[in-house]
Amino acid sequence: MGYIVDLTLVMDQLFLNILPLKPPRFLTEEHIDAALEDYKNSEAIKVHRAIREYVNEATFGEILRANNAQQKVIDLIKLHRAKNA
Repeated sequence: MGYIVDLTLVMDQLFLNILPLKPPRFLTEEHIDAALEDYKNSEAIKVHRAIREYVNEATFGEILRANNAQQKVIDLIKLHRAKNA
């Protein structure tokens, strides 16, 4: 769950970092490092805290229901995605 949310949010940050560049927008290692750093410094701790709370509060049966976990992933992504300023 954490990996899916992390990857999606880092990709969102990467997209927003590259969007202002003039085409063609070549992706560099520096862009990737910057997106990872931006995510790590802004939302990563909040995301993983929310996942731990979800897992600790949910019963085993609730966690196994795929729809509940899927909805939690969607909610976390919507809540923590980068805001386009």
